Amino acid sequence: MKVFSEKHKRNIGLAYLGRRATQTNRWLGMDAGYGAKHAWISKYQGKPEHCSMCGIKGEDVGKTRKIWNIQWANISGDYHREVSDYRPLCVQCHTKYDLKLHCKKGHPYTEENTYTVGKRRACRACQRDYTKRYQNKKNHREAN
Repeated sequence: MKVFSEKHKRNIGLAYLGRRATQTNRWLGMDAGYGAKHAWISKYQGKPEHCSMCGIKGEDVGKTRKIWNIQWANISGDYHREVSDYRPLCVQCHTKYDLKLHCKKGHPYTEENTYTVGKRRACRACQRDYTKRYQNKKNHREAN
C-alpha cells in the first residue's frame, strides 16, 4: 500500500476544496455500488433512531464489533439517491421487507418473473439459472 506524506495529503485536499462530490472525477452517480449508496444515506440522514415498522429503538449490538441494529432500507428496490426512497428498519423487519420485493438472490418479484409452487412464490430467473447449471454439469459428466 502506498503511503502519502502529510504534505501530499494536504495538496490533494486543496485540489478538491470547494468542489462538490458531483464535480470530482471519482463521482459515479447512479453507477455507485450498494455500499456507497447506503453510506450516502447515512451521511445525510445519520443513524436511524427507531424501526418504522415495529418501533424498536436503535442500539449498538454485537460482542466484538458494535453494529447499529436499525438500517436504512431502500423502498423501491431501484436504489435512487433520494432521501425519500429509504426508510429505517430493524434487521428483522428489513429482511422480511426485502423478501416481499425480491427473491434471496435479489431478482425482483414481478408478474413476469414470479410463479407459485403450492402456496409459495418462486423466481423464474433463479429457476433458469439452476436449470443452466444443472444442464452444464450434466453435459460435462456425459462428455467425460
